[in-house]
Amino acid sequence: MTLVIPARTWQTAMAALRQPPHDHERVAYLDGPRSQHGIAIVTTVTIPSADERQGNFHVSAPEMSRAGQHLRRLQLMRLAQIHSHPAGWTGHSPYDDEMAFSQRDGAISIVVPHFAACAPGLADCGVHVRHSDGWHELGPLEKSDAVQIVPSLVDLRR
Repeated sequence: MTLVIPARTWQTAMAALRQPPHDHERVAYLDGPRSQHGIAIVTTVTIPSADERQGNFHVSAPEMSRAGQHLRRLQLMRLAQIHSHPAGWTGHSPYDDEMAFSQRDGAISIVVPHFAACAPGLADCGVHVRHSDGWHELGPLEKSDAVQIVPSLVDLRR
């Protein structure tokens, strides 16, 4: 599956992750319609109520349920999780592995460095995909095949 994120939606997610205080990990979910022909397009950023700390975050089961209440009504599904880390490391910690939004094969988790303070692009982030044997971080070429940020506006006026 290729996850397609409109640039404006990416900017919305980055803004949510860099909310003050600027020393806490934050999390958001990327939602959209069921994928068609292997392409899933993000339409909605969902920000759960989470216990946000310097080294991790926790979304309780009731809050996870609340963060998904709109999905069925709007005929959407949770496509990915995106969360921030304090420094430049964009790997998955054992805590990230265990507490990810999903453990299903093909689930995507994006890790944003420096609490998203520098408005990072996808190349700055870690992209992790869940396989039957655990979470795997993608290399640069795999990352660009798995997740693409596309323009929200193409203005060709002179």
